Amino acid sequence: SQTWRGNAFGFFRDEALDARNYFATTKPNLSRQQYGGSLGGPTPIKNAFFFTNYEKVRIREGVTLGTTVPSIAQKNGDFSALSTVIRDPLTGLPFPGNVIPASRFNAQGAGIVRAFYPDPNAPGTSRNFIHSPNLVQDLHLGTGRMDWNPRAADSFMARYQIYWDDQVNPNVTGTLPGLAETIIKKNQNLGLQWTRVWNNTTVQEVRVGWGRIRNARLSSDTDDWNATLGIRGTTSESVKDRLTVGPPIVNVTGYNSIVPFSNPFIRIHNNWQYAYQLVQTRGRHSQRYGAEVRTTKIDLDDWNTPNGNFTFTGRYSGNAIADMLLGYPSQTQRLVGPGVSNMKSWQLAVFAQDELTLSERWTLTAGLRFRFLAATTCW
Repeated sequence: SQTWRGNAFGFFRDEALDARNYFATTKPNLSRQQYGGSLGGPTPIKNAFFFTNYEKVRIREGVTLGTTVPSIAQKNGDFSALSTVIRDPLTGLPFPGNVIPASRFNAQGAGIVRAFYPDPNAPGTSRNFIHSPNLVQDLHLGTGRMDWNPRAADSFMARYQIYWDDQVNPNVTGTLPGLAETIIKKNQNLGLQWTRVWNNTTVQEVRVGWGRIRNARLSSDTDDWNATLGIRGTTSESVKDRLTVGPPIVNVTGYNSIVPFSNPFIRIHNNWQYAYQLVQTRGRHSQRYGAEVRTTKIDLDDWNTPNGNFTFTGRYSGNAIADMLLGYPSQTQRLVGPGVSNMKSWQLAVFAQDELTLSERWTLTAGLRFRFLAATTCW
């Protein structure tokens, strides 16, 4: 078409149009906006046409979560409201009045309790903290394409596409405030094609393609908590990196655990493709010959529990929070060395195909393809 044509659209939802969640103390946030458009038409270059489109999805949605947290008294070492006897791990004898003296607090354990457990805002000892953190998502989708026919025998095409999704998801890593997972997906691809009609029986096609995938899953908390809390001996102490920030994993029996995303990673793929195809028609035969080369490069940073993993079960004192205040985990775990790998490979393929038209209803196709896949190398 020699005229420009396009469209635009929009959609929204808002909390003002929704009812309050039955379990929420307040109405959670809700803002969903989806909009975009497309445009296509001729360019100043003769016989060249373009098309482009863009779409964005923006979501801010409160997710109502119920959490079991220690009482204010328990965070201060006072377990007198519990029927469970709190014992001194050093002597095996009960603490007087079921109260742990502040002088016995472990700095790291007490620091974790104070930093990550909020005061209850609901009655009872189970699901006694209700909150509605926001699920955040920004998604971008875009396409651009240009076609050019400078002469009857030649046509060129260029295409670019992008998918870019950023998310902060509080639902994945547990229900305590401030703990969320950041997800980043940025995928791009580029395609170039030249088609040449040599005569009424021979056509060739040359294609070049590039694709890049960058995926990451990270802790949304970027503070160096191990340094703040004084936790020594973990990977984050020696390696300061975007993958080693955030709090440690702390599993607590009877209460909600402190679970940031435990396996942060950044993965990048780069792929190139070069292809050639020749098509010839000879009588009742349609023959195709071609070759293709692909290269792949993968860079992966994959870290598992870089800030340590601590489990408190109440094994030593009778209560998991008491064990934490005293500094007695029942199990600990840490990453030894970062998981970094860089890999690359390439492959070559050639093929030949013959399609024979036997009649209006029958065709016979025969072909041969050879593929060589090079060994993956690491560096």
